[in-house]
Amino acid sequence: MLKPYRGNLQVGFLVTTDAIDTPIDTPIDSKFGSVIVLLLMVGLTMVTSVVLADQDSSLAPESLFQRILPKTKHTLFETVISNGVRQGPLETAFEYFDVHRSRIGNHQYLTIVDFSRHISARRMHIINLETGEDESVEVAHALNSDPGLQGFPVAFGNVFNSLKSALGFYLTLNTYQGTFGRSLALEGLSDSNSRALERKIVIHPWYVGPEFESRYGTKKCPIKGGCPTMGCFGVPFSSANAITDKLKGGSLLYAFTDSEKIVSNDH
Repeated sequence: MLKPYRGNLQVGFLVTTDAIDTPIDTPIDSKFGSVIVLLLMVGLTMVTSVVLADQDSSLAPESLFQRILPKTKHTLFETVISNGVRQGPLETAFEYFDVHRSRIGNHQYLTIVDFSRHISARRMHIINLETGEDESVEVAHALNSDPGLQGFPVAFGNVFNSLKSALGFYLTLNTYQGTFGRSLALEGLSDSNSRALERKIVIHPWYVGPEFESRYGTKKCPIKGGCPTMGCFGVPFSSANAITDKLKGGSLLYAFTDSEKIVSNDH
């Protein structure tokens, strides 16, 4: 075995056996000795770089686009699309998730809200990123986002007292007991919803979905399928608590609509 040794040279090696230690102390030119030292340093650097590169590769976060589901052997992306989520918005949400992964605390669920669909549709998609399963529920939009009360939001805003829904990416925060029940605070991550926290835009139980319509119908709200909110994401009372439990703790939510359907979007 070799171990460092200092003899006549500034750098040398010591050959060891079980019984004796015999130094290799043949004098060598100092320039040659410097070359040996340099080569040793270069070799050590190369080995270290290879080890670190291997470690970085093994620790690199997996892209959502590349994730393979163990049960089906299909990609997460393909599975979610097959469940009815639109490809374009899903790509946008996956890309945002991959880039901002370190800021996202809840890596199990991703939510996409498709405001291009009617209020009566199950347009809130809660995606399990581990299994690819999609739980879709109804979600209400804000009153002034739907000036014609047709059930489709077309006007959006990030302004105080606008009573409008805001598009963009959100991050879920803490839960609390609100006026309509257990609710989930939201932080706006986009320019289009940057005042969400100050405007108190949250996810909360609301009068929306078939359970509401069968009980109240248009007697309580003028829109078939549910009542508009003051700006929040209103979800059915029957599923609100379970939704809150899944999404709390830093889950990503993306609210979008088709650009041609937007009448206004005030920031």
